[in-house]
Amino acid sequence: MSVRLAIVGTGNVARNNYIPYLSRKDSVELGYYNRSPEKANEIALQYPGKVFVDFQELFEWNPESVLVLTSETCRYEIAMELAAGGARRLFFEKPLVAANGQANVSEGDFFKARELLADFYSALSTQSPSNDGNSR
Repeated sequence: MSVRLAIVGTGNVARNNYIPYLSRKDSVELGYYNRSPEKANEIALQYPGKVFVDFQELFEWNPESVLVLTSETCRYEIAMELAAGGARRLFFEKPLVAANGQANVSEGDFFKARELLADFYSALSTQSPSNDGNSR
């Protein structure tokens, strides 16, 4: 049995730290989404996996988990969209939110991150049991 992992953001962090390792695991199926589709296609040529043109395609693929490896400056908006679409498990690089970049994390970023987690939890708790993603 394999685990489906979607990777959102196929830049340097994903390319240098996650994808090479995960792609060597027989039990892992990878899927890629990037705002720049050509970057997702490039990584899929090097490390086979499914490329998604939008989040709807990603949701239809039904991954067990989504690794959000985007820049921290756009992570909040992407995470909210993933949560609204019913992603079951989201994993993030730190910091969770940093609107002005990692070197400039603010108290406002902390509150945005807390809001994100609360909204994600709320979205999960309102999903019907038949749509909990535990079946394929």
